[in-house]
This record gives sequence, C-alpha cells and structure tokens, in this order.
Amino acid sequence: MSRWPIIFLCAGWTACGDPTAPISLEDLDPPGLVPDPSWLAFPCIGGSCDEVRTTTIAVRGRRAIAVRRIGLANPDRMDFAVTSDRSPPFVLTIDETLAIDVQHRPNGDPTPDDAELLITYTDADPDGSDPERIDPGVVAVPLVRRRIGEALLTVSPAELNFGLVPLGSERSLPLTIRNEGFGNGGLWLDATATGRFEDLTIERRPPGALFPSEAWDLSVVFRPTEERVFRGVLSLRAVGTETAVMVPVVGTSRPRATLVVTPAGPIDLGELAVGQRAQTILTVSNEGGTPLTVQQTWIEPGTDDVSVRGPGVDAPARIAPLGSAEITVALTASRPGPAQFALHLVTDADEHGVWTTPVRALVVRPQLEITPSTVDFGLVPRGWTVTRPLEIRNAGFGELVVNDVSTTIGSSSLFTLAQRPRFPVTLRHRERVGLELVFRAEAEAVFRAAITISAQGADTEVPLRSEGTSCERGCPVANGTPRCASGRCAIAECDPDYYDTDQRASNGCECASVAPDPGPFCAEAQYIGRLDDDGSSATWVGQIATADDRDLVRFFAYDDSGFFTDAWRVEVRLESADPGIRFCIFRHGTGAHLNACFFVTESCPEDRVYRRDGRFGRDDSADYVVRVFRTPGADATCTPYTLYVRNG
Repeated sequence: MSRWPIIFLCAGWTACGDPTAPISLEDLDPPGLVPDPSWLAFPCIGGSCDEVRTTTIAVRGRRAIAVRRIGLANPDRMDFAVTSDRSPPFVLTIDETLAIDVQHRPNGDPTPDDAELLITYTDADPDGSDPERIDPGVVAVPLVRRRIGEALLTVSPAELNFGLVPLGSERSLPLTIRNEGFGNGGLWLDATATGRFEDLTIERRPPGALFPSEAWDLSVVFRPTEERVFRGVLSLRAVGTETAVMVPVVGTSRPRATLVVTPAGPIDLGELAVGQRAQTILTVSNEGGTPLTVQQTWIEPGTDDVSVRGPGVDAPARIAPLGSAEITVALTASRPGPAQFALHLVTDADEHGVWTTPVRALVVRPQLEITPSTVDFGLVPRGWTVTRPLEIRNAGFGELVVNDVSTTIGSSSLFTLAQRPRFPVTLRHRERVGLELVFRAEAEAVFRAAITISAQGADTEVPLRSEGTSCERGCPVANGTPRCASGRCAIAECDPDYYDTDQRASNGCECASVAPDPGPFCAEAQYIGRLDDDGSSATWVGQIATADDRDLVRFFAYDDSGFFTDAWRVEVRLESADPGIRFCIFRHGTGAHLNACFFVTESCPEDRVYRRDGRFGRDDSADYVVRVFRTPGADATCTPYTLYVRNG
C-alpha cells in the first residue's frame, strides 16, 4: 500500500493527531512473518552440486507469532533438504529471528519445475476473541534452480538374443542404459514393459537418476514357462518423455530345429500383364535351439516362367538357431490365364520334413468378343418392329472395360438401342453384357447401320442390315398362318397346340402347349383319375397361354371310411413361376365318379393351396372340378403350371 492514500485520509488535525509524526512502510503491511531474502537461488548446474542458502524469518507487527510448520511444498522431493535452528511448533517474538537453511543436492529429481519453502503460522495468543489477533497464514519462499540441457536415454545392445534356454532354467543378459544428454538434468527410468509375455523380467533397476554420461546395467531375465519361441519387444521410457526406446528380444525353449516360413502361404502374386514380372520374398526361420538344414528347394512344375532363389536351391544350407534366410519366388508373365505352381522345401525339422505351399498368379489380357459379329434382321414387313440380341463378352483374362456403345454416324435412324446399360461396364473373365437392337420397318427398302463398341482404348464396329418389304413378301408367321388383308402382317390363326401369347405377329405363335389343352367346359375337361385315401396322388402340367384361357381338371377322391379309422384328406396345390395363374375348386359329394360336372361349394384359395379333411365314420367320397385361370388384367405368359393332387 502506498503512502499517498494515507496522507489523504489524514488531512485533518482532529482525527489523526500530529501530522508531523513519521509513518513507516512496515507499519502499513499486514502483521505476520517476513523472509529475508524472499527467494533463494541455486545457480550450480552440475551433477556434483551441493549448495546451502539461508533465509531469515522475522516477525512483522507487534504480536508474537506461533510457527506451526517448516518444510517443502512437495515433501517427496529429494533434491532439497530444509533445516532450522528451532523445530516447530514454537513461538517467535517480535525481537527474535529464525534462520532456515536450504541445501540443494541435485539427484535427477524428475520434477522439472522449481520448489517452494513453506512456513505456516498463526497468532501466538490463544484468546480467539482478541480483535487484534493475526489470522493464520503461509509464507512461501521460492527455491529457484538454474536448469540447463536435457536428459537423453540410450540403450545397448540394440537387440537381446537369449538363444536356447531349456524349460526349467533361466538366463540373464545385461542391458546398459545411459544418459547421453547434457546439462544438469537427471534421467529417471520411468516405465518398462515386456508386452504380454510373463517369461521376461527386468531386474536390478537404478536406485536413482543418471546424470549426463552416467550409465547403469539392467539385468533382463528369460525364464521360459512353456516350450516355444519368444519374440517380443522390451520398451523403456524416461521420466518427462513420451517416446520409448524399443529393444527387440528373442529366445527359444525348443531344443530341436523348428521350421517356420512367413508368409505361410498360399502365395498370391496378383494380376500381371503379359511381359510383366512379379516376385515375393519368404522368410525361412529356425525357431529351435539346434541348426536347421534346408536340404532342397524347388518349384513344381518346372517352367522358364517361374524361378526360385535361396537356401536349398543349388545346395543344402544351414540356418542357425533363431536365425533366418530368404527365399525369392519370381514369375515372368508370358501367356494369359491362371498360373499355378507349388513351392517345396525339404528340411531336417522333425515336425515337417517336406513343406509345401501353392504359388498362383493371374496373367491378364482382356479380349473383346462380340456375338454376332454382323446383325442381319432379314426381311421385315413394313410396319413391323423387330429386335435382335447382341452380346459383348470378355473372352480373355483380367478386366475388360467397355466405355460406350453408340450408333455410328451415317447409320439409318430406324436402328436403335433398347435398354441401354449404364456405361462404363467392367467385365471379368467370361462375363458378358447383352444389348437389344431394334429395327422399325417404315418403307420397302434396304437399310444399313453400324454399332460402335468402345473398349480397352479401341473401337470395334458391328454392321447392321435389314430390308423393309411388303406383307405378302415378308410375313412369315412361325407356327401359324399370316394375314395381310390390311396391308400389315398379322396372324390369322395359330397351328394346333400353339398360341400367340404376347400378341406380337413378329415372333409368330411362340407359345407351344406342354400337354393336351383342356377346355373350359365339362366335356373338354381333363380327368386325372380316382385317388384312394391311402396316399394316392396325381399331377397335371398345363398352360394358361392367353388372357381368356380356362382349363378344367377333374378327379374323384374316394374315402374308404372305417369305424375305427378315417385317414381321409384331400389336398390340391398349384405351383407356377407366373403369379397371375390361380384356381378355384368345386366339390360334389358322391360315392362314385359321375360324368356330369357340378359347380357347387366353390373355394378359391389365395395361396393356391386347398385342403379338406374327412369326418370320423363318414363317407367323404366326392367329385372335384378344378378350374385354372389367369387373374383378370394380368399379362399372359407361356409359363406352365403344375397341379399336385393327393388323397390321404
């Protein structure tokens, strides 16, 4: 607090007394303890520093102070030591002082920041009601170090190889850690990790920090608990750093030579263009404690396209315990197609003998194949629209990219593409994409065009030809009789057992009946026989080739009713890939089959399955009439249907 506000407040004579009396700055500070000096500096930066600095604590004010504690803010720090000529708690009067010594001896304390000396105190008068009583407080004296440089952890050797350590024994190897840093910073080993292996432990850790150029030998111990090879990584990290030093560790408890090949196979060299070369490298390792001999290495079948180099190719080779060697397999692609070989190794490892893995690759050369190479629509009656298929196929290997299909400039506009795919289209080996070419005959003349197929950076043209002609000259109707009365080609009638299902004259009567076609009347119905209730069954295959077609199929289901048994049950099921085909069934109870049809007790199941169970002790024999038809509004198809009938 400055002097000036006090002078302002004491401007009057009455309130402040004699204005000529001197005012001390110490009188204006709050009462308590005051250190001198208020902070302690330790400039030494070497590892052998041993400095002592002293601060003197005095009472400020006119009341005795009770000193309750003297110590470091962080009591765990080991690089500073605090001593005083009096031990708290004690009372410090206004006429006394307290000397506190702080000793600095750097030992690699991992805490990088400075420390503080703390003195806690309170009023020495036990009377808590005294208005002049001093509140409890803390005096902090900063302990400032001059810190230079940084610690740097290095490790040697870079790898630990324990070799063979049999079960029930152990082996230790030294691992030297060193502080290669500079300045006065100590290095503390903060954390070590051996991964998921419990066979490896670290012993003989350093008792304190390592100053620059100091080193310490750790002891790394391998105690195998089962027969196996040990490959791990030892991780060491110093305090204040995030990056760990990694030390590979290897050892084995397997007493015999053990073959391990990585990758284990199969070996896939991928896709290669003709003339390209690909190779892979396999590592052959010995994970046992005795030498491994690779006696022979070869590729089968032998060919100039593939080669192999490594141990056992030209002469037997030995691999030391925990050692390894490389085998290189290379393929030069000479002809398209799959390339398949086998790599064989013969060793003296007890558990293997002959080791084999497949080697494969695909030599790619896509090949565009167009069928047909020329499309001739032939004679097309005027007014007709005719379609022809065109197929694009990859007859080679690898990916064939078809970028576009278009009509060549100068082609007749009467040729078009229907259902154009979305390009580009990628075709693998033997994959194909189909196109539909359309020709519309509008005049009696010869028309020409060409389709351009762009694939693999090249264009291929497919010529198109058609001749528009008169109905009389060019109206052939497959399986039927043509009619040209209106000047346009139409179907007069279909041959027996053929139907014009799609109502297109261009493909004639395309639907051939799969069986004699039953009619819609009782006299034209198909009777499939008597079915006894012992599990007798029958089937009927038919077609509903036109929208108004109706088939009647009849059968008689006999119920051999008995007093103690009655296994009678009738089931009718219709199956067809055409969902528009349905049936209705009529039942007329009678003891014997009748020639007349009774269209009573109609049932039209939506799921195309009809079932009826008989009653115990009653004759349920009956005539059945099944009417098969197409749902009104559904498109006619040439798809067949099958009726399955069973009794019992």
